[in-house]
Amino acid sequence: MDAEFPVKVREVKVRHKSGVTYVERRQYRYDPKLGHNVVLKSERIGKIDPETNQIVPCRPKRKKSEPKPVAEPVATENSSATRVCTGLSDLFDWAGKSSGMEECVRHSFNAGGDADKILSVARYLVATGDPVNRIDSWQLDHDVPYRPGLSPDVCYELFDQVGHNETGMQSLFTRLAHLSDEDSAVLAFDSTTTSSYSQNLEPYIRSGFNKAGDNLHTFKLCTFYSVFSRLPVAFEMQPGNLADVTCMKNAIKRVQSYGLKSPEFIVDNGFAKKGNLVDMLRNHIQFTARVTVTDSWVAQHLDEIEEDGSSVRSQLEGWDSICPFDHATHGVSRMRMVELSWTRERSRGERTEGDVEKKSFRLYLHYYRNANRTHADREALKTRVMTVKQLLEGGTSIEALSDADKLIAEKYLICTRIGRGGKLRIAMNTEALERAERNFGIFCLVSNKHKDPWVTLKRYRMRNRIEESYRVSKSELDGDRARVWSVPKVRGKELCRMVALGYHFYLQTAINKVRLEAARLAADESLTQQDRKAYDGVRKWLEATTLRGLMAWFDCVETVTVQNEFARKRWSTEMIKRDQLFLKMLYSEEVQTFDAKDLEETLPAEDSE
Repeated sequence: MDAEFPVKVREVKVRHKSGVTYVERRQYRYDPKLGHNVVLKSERIGKIDPETNQIVPCRPKRKKSEPKPVAEPVATENSSATRVCTGLSDLFDWAGKSSGMEECVRHSFNAGGDADKILSVARYLVATGDPVNRIDSWQLDHDVPYRPGLSPDVCYELFDQVGHNETGMQSLFTRLAHLSDEDSAVLAFDSTTTSSYSQNLEPYIRSGFNKAGDNLHTFKLCTFYSVFSRLPVAFEMQPGNLADVTCMKNAIKRVQSYGLKSPEFIVDNGFAKKGNLVDMLRNHIQFTARVTVTDSWVAQHLDEIEEDGSSVRSQLEGWDSICPFDHATHGVSRMRMVELSWTRERSRGERTEGDVEKKSFRLYLHYYRNANRTHADREALKTRVMTVKQLLEGGTSIEALSDADKLIAEKYLICTRIGRGGKLRIAMNTEALERAERNFGIFCLVSNKHKDPWVTLKRYRMRNRIEESYRVSKSELDGDRARVWSVPKVRGKELCRMVALGYHFYLQTAINKVRLEAARLAADESLTQQDRKAYDGVRKWLEATTLRGLMAWFDCVETVTVQNEFARKRWSTEMIKRDQLFLKMLYSEEVQTFDAKDLEETLPAEDSE
């Protein structure tokens, strides 16, 4: 091993919390069992002079003097004392128990072993967002489910064990899928790409489109999210260059394996292609999907003239079509029998492989126009066109424009010259501009279940939480890079991150419920002025505080336990009345059994095409 993995030496710069940058000489060797480099020896050789940027030697360490004798307390065999940060741990304990998530984890994995490790890592990720190599110091001051304690090596070993335990992972996914109290599970489905420094994640690691723009190879992560339980349900790794539309086939099979009663998919137009809709219809899966307005089978119903002489487009401007919870949005619904076709994949009876089959399905097409989005799209187009027009009028030739600006000039501007080599005259192509803005702010949702346009819109907007999950995972849960070097470890770490998202979203949803309840009680005239003022203080605090800020606020609540020959006492950090009122409302029965329908997002989503 020594010959294969020799000891290497390098000098690294380390920035101290005091602001001084030191230079250390480190000896390290690659450890094949751990899968990463191990530092064998480290010595400090100097520090960086901020003025000259040169390495200067550090002053020698001060010699230790003889310690002064200190009177030590008389200790007994039974004396002990501990100090632990319990404020944040209490929040995690409540969220894990109330959501049912911790029970699912413990039933799916070894209770007391891997299960407690998963929950401990998940709590660490939510609380800090740091890589697991910093978990040592954090767990010393926090109460975590895994009592023996975690280290980076224990975490990497956990990721590998969980990644190989497919039975446990699928059991957890099934249990999470059944947590919702609704008659039918409503699952949002989406995907994102994750960058990796490793080239060993075959067959998933691929070169291709990378949203982060860091030129690294990527793999794709597909995630299921329960709309009503507000918890992530499952995830799956896919090759990084796989198109979104291709991911739906396995998604349908996965949901069928969970044994759900009448499952419903909510997807955006990246997945709602005709082929996927056919697969869901043929497999009797209900869905709500955003489709592209410009697709012929969707656009043809937008302008068709009905018996009263009106069309869907004209009705979107009427007073009767205003959304009851978002007055900037208008909606009109139509039921249509839509003929869809597919190619047979296998022969059966008189029908052979490769035959094209057709069938008409009943679909509910819901058309919407958002006034705010219409105005924003029109202003954006106006800015683009006027910018290109001013460039041309300033003497820039069409050949010198960028490809995007050339397209704008060709579509929306009419350029003519007066005489041979004369002045360039530029006019607006009014007809093209009016044609382009006809669909501004218009979007369409299609469903094979929901007739009501507002129920459908609420269902679709509730899926926005899965979009937020990717942002949270990458920015707050150390999910922007895969910092492990094998596929099983990636899957194990992603499962821990999924549990962390469960903590995050359940706490966020409960806090939102407390904020709404505090606002209602602050306006309740039947309460005393003092009580209303207290509830209003909770409301203002929650409106101005993020979840990460609230966790940091309660992280300073410590519990000290002292046991000696005189007494056994336990005390906690004092809290102000506002904090006590918040915790009382958070732990109340109304919040523990909250109905997620009360928290439906009514803000405009990414609705426009």
